[in-house]
Amino acid sequence: MELMDLAKAKLGQASQLMNKHQLDCWIVSFARESGKRPDPLEYLVGTTVTWPSAFIVNKDGRSVAIVASGDVGQVQSGGIWDEVRGYVASPREGLIKLLDEWKPDRIGVSWSADDDASDGITYGMYRLLESMLQGTSHEGRLVSAGPLAGEVRRRKLPDEIEAIHSAIAATEQLFPRIAGLLELGLTEKELQSQIQSWVRELGFGYSWEERMNPIVNFGPQRANGSLASGRYPVAARTSHPRRHRPPARRLLIGSAAHVVLAARRRE
Repeated sequence: MELMDLAKAKLGQASQLMNKHQLDCWIVSFARESGKRPDPLEYLVGTTVTWPSAFIVNKDGRSVAIVASGDVGQVQSGGIWDEVRGYVASPREGLIKLLDEWKPDRIGVSWSADDDASDGITYGMYRLLESMLQGTSHEGRLVSAGPLAGEVRRRKLPDEIEAIHSAIAATEQLFPRIAGLLELGLTEKELQSQIQSWVRELGFGYSWEERMNPIVNFGPQRANGSLASGRYPVAARTSHPRRHRPPARRLLIGSAAHVVLAARRRE
């Protein structure tokens, strides 16, 4: 399944769960300059935008993107949103018009106090959204859609499950190759670089930022968590060139090799 089809299927899944979460519609994303910061819900939106934009799904399954004229073509080409409405000066008029059409009592917004993966909107954009609804019949109807966003992420569709199994299988194939590479004198950075080259050869991506994936630690200490008894992975130690860099740690007699790797399949 392509990313476009997966995103549409997940939006459909979200609409089916809205009654359970007592929501009439969900503003999946209300953002601007979205490419500058990670958005945990970008997998549903399918694109980045420059100007303030609203991506909204109704409990009946309809989905609408309200974006600036300069972003319309990019959002339309993604093929995820049923309708893309452009604006010139401000999204307020288009947003109010849409909400007037849908007449929601409870409008979900992607924020959560306890789930980072469901906390998509920034404080500034939330305040902007509130100001746009001020003085309208929709004022005071914003509620958290965090529980819905969390359930949509947790409930895996068959294609998502297949992708997870594929990534697990590929990761498991790498560990025998890692074991075959271990020899005295090998540095953490050398091992990390070789593993990353294998991941690229397989056509996979990373489940977290590449410079920290895989995490590699050598030493006599017992591995404990992702940082192995408080030791920093080699990528973290060398990320600030003006700071002192400890010598590259090498694999010695009696050392343990601690490797944490998580790959994901690219569509």
